[in-house]
Amino acid sequence: MFEDKVIIVYSVKDAAGVNISRNMLSLGKWREIKRGGETFFEHGEMILYRVKKDIIYTDYLSKKFNPEFFVFISKHKSESGFKCFTTHTPGNWLGEATHGGKGKSLAVSNPLLQYLFLKNLRNNPFSIEATLEVSHHGPTELKKPVTFIEIGSTKHEWGIEEYGRFVAETVIKSLEEYRKRLNLKVAVGIGGPHYAPKFTKYMEEKDVAIGHIIPKYVLDNLDMGMIKESVEKTSGRINYFLIDWKGVKRKSEILKEISELGYDYIKI
Repeated sequence: MFEDKVIIVYSVKDAAGVNISRNMLSLGKWREIKRGGETFFEHGEMILYRVKKDIIYTDYLSKKFNPEFFVFISKHKSESGFKCFTTHTPGNWLGEATHGGKGKSLAVSNPLLQYLFLKNLRNNPFSIEATLEVSHHGPTELKKPVTFIEIGSTKHEWGIEEYGRFVAETVIKSLEEYRKRLNLKVAVGIGGPHYAPKFTKYMEEKDVAIGHIIPKYVLDNLDMGMIKESVEKTSGRINYFLIDWKGVKRKSEILKEISELGYDYIKI
């Protein structure tokens, strides 16, 4: 269903997703479609779709849709209350899958869209930090690329109308720019903390599209085969790896794996 469209997914349980989706529907003329007992909204290449469960538990959507790719609009939650806009790809680097998807499994990343989301989020008028996150949580089993774009990090921010409208506008603008097929280098990141500050800065300053990022905190227990999976689960071909060198453990094993895969790396 909806082949080659862009499926934009949100959950009724997610205050930020509801906020963003409501604002999306106010931008342009959307056509309501009722099919199979469900309601969809269509505008050009975009299909807005609502789910009842948490969107990290939606690996079943590939049975329903065959899109070009998925966009998930949602909240970002952190105990620190860090006010931010974020974008990332889903994935579980280790054997546990406590937050959706399967263990040791990655979604397909869409580095160009992630680049555009970050670039446009960082141009926000609210002086709010916009950042990449490392690959984490589900869904991991969708057959087409998946990119999250989020409002963080508390109930207060999730419900701010202006934030919802800005993210809605960012999604639409980024999809328009995506069609220009920018000729960017593509990389996989290794190392660094969850909010990936060095990769965020590098992507912005060097115009490099980064897909999956393997955080430092999983490296002790990482199956080196997941480095290969990060390449295989990237939309398009990667050009090299970026390594946040400081504090990265198992360097020799990581570099051996990268070499065997036939790629170069850059220390940042």
